[in-house]
Amino acid sequence: MAKLDSGASGNYFRWQDTAVCFDDLSDNDGPEAITPTLEIIKATKKGTIPVQSKKLGQAAKTTHVFKNLNSASLVSVAAICDDGCEVVFDKHNAFIIKDNELVLQGYRNWNDKLWDIRLP
Repeated sequence: MAKLDSGASGNYFRWQDTAVCFDDLSDNDGPEAITPTLEIIKATKKGTIPVQSKKLGQAAKTTHVFKNLNSASLVSVAAICDDGCEVVFDKHNAFIIKDNELVLQGYRNWNDKLWDIRLP
């Protein structure tokens, strides 16, 4: 499970969620991120988010893995939109559409009021 995040500049995954990534985890001297507690953390691996649609480009599927990311894995709305997708939110769902095809769908999590993306 990952959060669809309009504030994330890239896809950022927690170490414990990497089992869903395709088998391409590689070492990465990746980007730094600032947590809500103002801790600076650095990615040590990168991989690919498993998305069934072939329409989503590699940049939109690439994720950086942080051992110290604790709250949730994040799927970046910015990275998805930069790939030419539209993201539409309503009260219950988030729809990610590219070339008139549904690429991903998120569901509103009523506990935290955010949209979750279920990944295989």
